Amino acid sequence: MTTLSIEQAQPLGVEEAMENASWLDGRQGIVDLTWRAGLLEQIRSYVGSTYVSRSGKGEELGGLLFGYRNYESVQVLAWRPISRGKDSTSHFYLNSKEEQLLRKTIENSKTDASLKSMEVLGWFRSRTKGEPDLEEHDVKFHEKFFDRASQFAMIIRPSHQRPADAAIYIRNRQDLFELKNPSTRLSLKP
Repeated sequence: MTTLSIEQAQPLGVEEAMENASWLDGRQGIVDLTWRAGLLEQIRSYVGSTYVSRSGKGEELGGLLFGYRNYESVQVLAWRPISRGKDSTSHFYLNSKEEQLLRKTIENSKTDASLKSMEVLGWFRSRTKGEPDLEEHDVKFHEKFFDRASQFAMIIRPSHQRPADAAIYIRNRQDLFELKNPSTRLSLKP
């Protein structure tokens, strides 16, 4: 596991400032990971919007991550929320209606002009209690909707009093996730 440090970078083909870091991918070696500037702050703000720090409660939210990937780099350029129904629980478990909506969102993203033919790189979700660990139900969710080996998961533990903690999980050489061993940890500062 490495700890992600954010610095400014300018990747090829993207004219905007990017936040850059690298991680060790068990399948492909070092992967250069870049995020559109401000995107991590948008995500941190989104998952923290329902979080109540005194009680540690709040609705757990999720989203899709879009961008481009080649053999040695990943550029995360956009995100979209994973829609939840009014009858949802506060935990990040999708019912069958929400799963259908997620499938439709993924399919519609292929023709969304604002995503400029980006691919779904992975997904994120918040966890309001405990560490930002990947759990069995997260792995099942990932396997159900994100079948490409290169797609990753990011679990975020929101906070109002300190930076949000986040962990990125990628599959290892055996095509498995290591539940409590993220590939990278992040500190998302407001």
